[in-house]
Amino acid sequence: MAKKKKASKKPSQTDGIELTPEDQVKYLNGQLQALHLQLEQKVESTALIQEEYNNLMKDYKSEQEQLKQERERNESVTRDMTRQYKGMQDTLLEKLNERENRIQELNELLFQTKEQNQIDMEEKNKALREKEDALLRLKEQMDQNTMEFLNMMKSLSSALMKKLDPRQYEKGKVALLELFGAPEYSYKTSK
Repeated sequence: MAKKKKASKKPSQTDGIELTPEDQVKYLNGQLQALHLQLEQKVESTALIQEEYNNLMKDYKSEQEQLKQERERNESVTRDMTRQYKGMQDTLLEKLNERENRIQELNELLFQTKEQNQIDMEEKNKALREKEDALLRLKEQMDQNTMEFLNMMKSLSSALMKKLDPRQYEKGKVALLELFGAPEYSYKTSK
């Protein structure tokens, strides 16, 4: 603040004119009113500036709060998305591991099945060969038995032919009783 001047007892002079005490009072009252007006204008101006400042601060705080909320929301969304991504990643890895384990189990089962099929095929082929060998032996035995039977039939037939009387053969009667010890048998159909 500026230093106040001491009031002098001399009548004050304004612009080189000497004033009487009454004029001085009027002049000073005018000056006082002018200062009051200036003060009022300054107070109003300061109040307007203060109000504008308060509004700006209120807007600034509101914007700061919105920014803070937006950051928190973004961080929350980011955390949620990270958590979801991590969860999805873990789930995917679990499924991948399960499927790899299942594939491994299936491969092992396939290998075991192939081995078992190979063993079964070898056993079945062996059994089939054995059956074929047995059938071949049976066929050979049957052929041998057939040959023996044919030889036996031939020898029996020749023995029968020697014992048969050609006349009775022509009549259709054979003396089987003589041959086999059985009753007579007509082998020709009677008309």
